[in-house]
Amino acid sequence: MINIGEYNVLVAYQKIDAGMLLIATDADIDSEELEKILLPNAYLPSDLSLEDPIEVFVYLDSEDRIIATNLIPKVTLGNFSYLTVKEVNSVGAFLDMGLAKDLLVPYRQQATEMLEGKSYLVHMYLDETTNRLIASSKIN
Repeated sequence: MINIGEYNVLVAYQKIDAGMLLIATDADIDSEELEKILLPNAYLPSDLSLEDPIEVFVYLDSEDRIIATNLIPKVTLGNFSYLTVKEVNSVGAFLDMGLAKDLLVPYRQQATEMLEGKSYLVHMYLDETTNRLIASSKIN
């Protein structure tokens, strides 16, 4: 099983132009519904071979596809971190979590109005409605 927002030990399954497809260590390779996660070339260690295990952080990219990275995020699922706002728009505040994708704090999850360039203590969780990683500054 692959857990979004957490570190997972996955296995190199197939090399493609975009990178390496990874699968869960307990995956049924013969299954037609095999869940494959892309580790993009930018994060692909040169010594990774097929069937090698690798520990990666799994999250959703900007197009809501599950993706893996070997970068270290500033926060993981269920944890707290002090993050800086990169942008505020009509949906909420986007915080720098150290990955290609920023972490959203919707307006309804802001204890106080968040301002660009300021840092806030937030809690990351998985929104059950959208299945996306989001954060809240309502921590009391």
